[in-house]
Amino acid sequence: MTNFNYLKKNDVRLRNSIVEVYRRKCFYCGRAIDVNTLEIDHIIPENGRDEVYPNERVEFDAYMEELKLDGFSIDSLSNYLPSCGSCNKKKGNDYFSIANFRFFHEYARKKKKKLIEFIEKMTYKTPDKDRAVLNQKLIGKHESNHELFVDKQVIDSGVCTYYINGMGEVRLDAYLPNDIEEELSCLLLFAEKGIENCMITFSEDDIQKLFFSGYKKGVSAERAYIVFINGTQVCFQFPRVRFNIQIKAAEQVALLFDDLYEEYNKQLTKLINTVDGSEFVQESKGKFKLLELPIWIWRLLKEFTYEHDYLEGDTEWDMFDSMGGENTIYVFKNHKLNYCADVLVVLQAKKIHNNNVEIIWERGFLGASTDKMENFDNRIKWTVRYTHDWLLNDWIPYVLFLYEKRRTKGLSISRFFKKRYDFKEYKKTFLPREHNIISLAEDE
Repeated sequence: MTNFNYLKKNDVRLRNSIVEVYRRKCFYCGRAIDVNTLEIDHIIPENGRDEVYPNERVEFDAYMEELKLDGFSIDSLSNYLPSCGSCNKKKGNDYFSIANFRFFHEYARKKKKKLIEFIEKMTYKTPDKDRAVLNQKLIGKHESNHELFVDKQVIDSGVCTYYINGMGEVRLDAYLPNDIEEELSCLLLFAEKGIENCMITFSEDDIQKLFFSGYKKGVSAERAYIVFINGTQVCFQFPRVRFNIQIKAAEQVALLFDDLYEEYNKQLTKLINTVDGSEFVQESKGKFKLLELPIWIWRLLKEFTYEHDYLEGDTEWDMFDSMGGENTIYVFKNHKLNYCADVLVVLQAKKIHNNNVEIIWERGFLGASTDKMENFDNRIKWTVRYTHDWLLNDWIPYVLFLYEKRRTKGLSISRFFKKRYDFKEYKKTFLPREHNIISLAEDE
């Protein structure tokens, strides 16, 4: 499972949790902040030692060793504090005394348990088997009962997440996505005479276009499904059907879909956070854009997979299967590893013009697993962010390193340049932009 003690400060789960746990205030000045204005401050920045006065470095280094024994890292929850933009700018990399550091770290450590509790709530989890069976029975009971006054419930059976809410004149049943590739759907029931036996269903496209427009605007023309309002009568226009309804029922429809919108967004956030995809644009349902790069580099990557079959090789790079055609790469478990895993991740190349492609992330899978949202731990299945970073910082530099080495093979190169062909040295100087490789992460 994900280790929530260590998260990058742009992680959406961390940002939302810090705002709540620290009561929406800047730690340094007490100014009100929200998720949009929050700046997460490193108590000890990455280059903190550079700011220490020479005569205090011995004490500082001793304190750092003390922290490391406790599992400290720069990107750990115990090294983060919420700050407003003004305080973060003023602080910069300024050096604090060891007494200050101790106070700040102790304060952050006290908040860590609560932070992790908040973060875990924002990650998708399926219920245990016994609870799932009971929940499935409860869903069946509600589906067979068409009473229009029902207390709101959101029931997760593992197989599906069922939403029900009835206000007397109107009842809304919906299935929230339990999977990043699943869609929202719903059923509307009305008490109004003439349509009381109708069960009107909607797909996600319909719901997004009709009902999520005009959010929190009540019964108004900003609702895409409302044609006109005439006193106590409201005219509804759904796909292939139009009818008049009483204002009270129209008000309930608006309230129900406003609430569904909020529950849908909560569920979607959990799913996207589970695959660590919050900073990436979706190309389509459950498929995230990672990088843009020249097509010739993609072809080099594909050629590399032919030479590093996951069943035949004996190096750390032998982790690919050549199936899937020229636009698909399957990253398999390295055959040396002893844990259960099938496909770690699937990479798709989408041509955007003659010279470039976008690399699209698709989730990996376990042949025996029925839950597609389990095991995104970067060992059994790779998350979006992990895959992006591995491509940008490891695999692509290595493939280009080999390409450059082959290209210069046989040429007379002085020993002065020998170091250039050590991969560790090459990697240190590798700049994606020099090769027209562009990260599609929104924070970069």
